[in-house]
Amino acid sequence: MSEVTDARYLRIHFNDGETRSYAYEALGGDNATLASRVNNMLASSHFILTHEDRLEIIPFASIKSVEIAPPPDVNVSHSIKILHNFKL
Repeated sequence: MSEVTDARYLRIHFNDGETRSYAYEALGGDNATLASRVNNMLASSHFILTHEDRLEIIPFASIKSVEIAPPPDVNVSHSIKILHNFKL
């Protein structure tokens, strides 16, 4: 198992109430390559995670939401930059 060296994480909330969290390595490449990679993933019907010993393929239909922190420094189409949260 790889050692976690920074605070990068991916948290998946599933429709059945389960939540899974993963540490992930930095996504390499320039901003255009990263933007294309993220947008291609969003256009597909599944989320693919590469573990040291296997691939995990999760259909988007079973996912309620995904958190990625810190976010990749790329322009993801259809995203809105949030300044802060508040309640009305």
